[in-house]
Amino acid sequence: MSGEPPAVAMRDLVFGWGSGRAILDIETFRVDRGERVFLRGPSGSGKSTLLGVISGVLEPRAGEVELFGERLGALSASRRDRLRGAELGVIFQLFNLVPYLSVTENVVLPCRLSAERARRVKETGRSLDAEAKRLLDRLGLGAEALLRRRVTDLSVGQQQRVAAARALMGGPSLIIADEPTSSLDIDARERFVDLLKEGCAERGSALLFVSHDTTLSAQFDRVVDLAAINRARVEEAA
Repeated sequence: MSGEPPAVAMRDLVFGWGSGRAILDIETFRVDRGERVFLRGPSGSGKSTLLGVISGVLEPRAGEVELFGERLGALSASRRDRLRGAELGVIFQLFNLVPYLSVTENVVLPCRLSAERARRVKETGRSLDAEAKRLLDRLGLGAEALLRRRVTDLSVGQQQRVAAARALMGGPSLIIADEPTSSLDIDARERFVDLLKEGCAERGSALLFVSHDTTLSAQFDRVVDLAAINRARVEEAA
């Protein structure tokens, strides 16, 4: 909606580990509400570090990061956690699924931790389990036998799709995907991105998709090259 603050706004951001050299030095970076942005860069270029800063997990040395108009640095730890829990869905590079929980239990977990996300599901008239199954159905994992299995019994590709369903659960306003297609073949990759975009479109969620696989970039509204906006020198991984 016009006049609303963007999903992400970053100004004069500097980040480095401890007292070491800066890894990120970014004058401006922005993701508008509902926008689908492809952030590219080689391994080791700081993409995952940038996501950590945006999500409030990592604290910058200088500069400002805003999510939906709220300055992360000005929020208490509890308020930052509530904002992140309600409005941010993350597909981690290593999935971060809970190994002792079932597929369904992993997907509904964000709604157990955020009353706002649980409320959004309730407004649809569906139960949490029913909403989890709906998302998993769209990702090809809706079979009853799969829903009850532990995630450790799934293939890597199946685990990636569970992580995507968990990120979409409860309609967060921003989805961050960190190299989410790294273990998928070409056909599965295309289908995964299509389903992720559809899931975001249902609620008008912004999507920040981070990858070094530029074959997917044409499916996004805008492509940002991290090297082009990062003034810090970063040695690329071999």
